[in-house]
Amino acid sequence: GSAVQSGTVSIANGNTSNSAALGSNVNLASSFLIFNYKAATATVGVESDFYVRGSYTNSSTLSFNRTGTNQAIDISWFAIQMIDGTTVQSGSATMASGAGTSVNSNLSSAVNTSKSMIVFSNDTTNGSAAAQTQDSGTYTATFNSSSQINFSRNNDETNSANINWFVVSFQ
Repeated sequence: GSAVQSGTVSIANGNTSNSAALGSNVNLASSFLIFNYKAATATVGVESDFYVRGSYTNSSTLSFNRTGTNQAIDISWFAIQMIDGTTVQSGSATMASGAGTSVNSNLSSAVNTSKSMIVFSNDTTNGSAAAQTQDSGTYTATFNSSSQINFSRNNDETNSANINWFVVSFQ
């Protein structure tokens, strides 16, 4: 029920982003992205350097972003296109600096939450305590309703974050 493309890409020291070309175009209405990443040893726990968010730039290109620029980060990605009638919605949310513990994002159309899942990634800024902002960048995602997602973090942190998300609705 799916077609998967995979690869690796790095964000170099001094850069905040990089892209990866897909081998073949995907249908964005049925595709989502899963990836993992590994930061260089010298990032020493600075979340803005290793928290990465990913998305589709278009049907043939992936985009990966972070807010920091120190050291390299290696990303292993999986672009998944569902071919069985499963649909995918995507979007983004921003947690402003000092905004609190949660932010909502609206879906373009309602989903059956018992047949849907949320896949997301995010970056975060450093704030004043560069290596102590884990709470600012660690989120959970839940459905508030059939047409809204809530992203929440544990503490009322002062650091901002950007969240890219996919809602996969299985048939």
